[in-house]
Amino acid sequence: MKTQISVFDKIKYTTIIIFKIYILVFILFLISELIDALVLSVDFSKIKSLNKKEENLDIYSILWLSIKVLIISPVSEEIIFRKPIKGSKTSNVILIIVFTYSIISLIFTCDLNFYFLIFYSILVLAVNYLFNKKKVKLYSINLIITSVIFGLFHVNNFYLIDGAEWYIYAYKIFPMIILGFGLGMIRLKLNVIWSIVGHSLFNLFPFFLTIY
Repeated sequence: MKTQISVFDKIKYTTIIIFKIYILVFILFLISELIDALVLSVDFSKIKSLNKKEENLDIYSILWLSIKVLIISPVSEEIIFRKPIKGSKTSNVILIIVFTYSIISLIFTCDLNFYFLIFYSILVLAVNYLFNKKKVKLYSINLIITSVIFGLFHVNNFYLIDGAEWYIYAYKIFPMIILGFGLGMIRLKLNVIWSIVGHSLFNLFPFFLTIY
C-alpha cells in the first residue's frame, strides 16, 4: 500500500530541494565568475545577463513580469520538461505537440531553442518507447535528458548578443541543469504540481533581483 505524504511533508521536501539547489547554483556561479576572469580572450561584456535589473518598471510591468516569471514559465516549462519524465500517453502527446510547434516555429524564426526542443522531443519519445516496461531505467534516463536539455534551453540567457558561438559559454548553463535535476527529483517523488511550486520558489530570488 502506497504511503500518503502530507502537504506539510511535500512543502518541506520541495523547500529543502530548492535550498540545496541554491547552494549548488551559488557554487557554480562562483566557478563561472572565476572562469570569466581567467578567459581573457573573450569579451564577456557582450553576454546577455540572466538577472539584469530592469529600470523604470511601473506597477503593470512588475505585475506582468511576476506572472510570467512565477506562473507562466514554471507551468509551461514543467509540463514540457518534467511531465514526460515518467512516460505516459499524456506525456507523449505533450512531446508530439512540442515537436510540431517547434517545427512550425522554425519556419518563421530561427531560434536555437526550437532545435533543442525538436531534439528533446524525439529523444524522449524514443526512450519512452524503448523502456516503457522498465520504469526505473526509464525514469533515470529521462531525468538526465530533461535536465540537460532544460539547461541548454536557457543558453539564450548567456550567448553573445551579436550571435557568436553559443557553445563557448555552454558552461554557464550548468546551474540550470542542476535546477532541472532537482525539479525532476521533486516530480518523481511527488508530482508535476510540486515541481511547478519548486520552480516558482527558485524564480523568486531572480525576480526580486530584477525589480529591486
